[in-house]
Amino acid sequence: MWVPGPESDARLVATIATANDPDHPFFSKSIFLVDSGPFESWKQVSRSLDLPKNIDSNSQLVIYLLNGDSSAPTYADDLLLTELW
Repeated sequence: MWVPGPESDARLVATIATANDPDHPFFSKSIFLVDSGPFESWKQVSRSLDLPKNIDSNSQLVIYLLNGDSSAPTYADDLLLTELW
C-alpha cells in the first residue's frame, strides 16, 4: 500500500455479500492504513480474517480502497489472498 500521510483517512476494506444483494454486505472488515508509517512510500499490509460459517457459494468477496474525505491518492499493488485452515 502507498499512503500519502497521517492526515489521510485511507483504509483497505473487505466485504462479503450475497449475489442477489451486493449493496448490503453481511460481513465487513477494514484495515486503517494510517495507524503507522511509513508514509509517502510503499508498505506491506497483512490481515487475517475469520469469515462467518454461513457463506453461500454464490456470495461475492469485494476488496477495495476507501479514501474517505481525503483528496490525496492511496494506491494498492500486488494483492495476495491465501486460504488458511
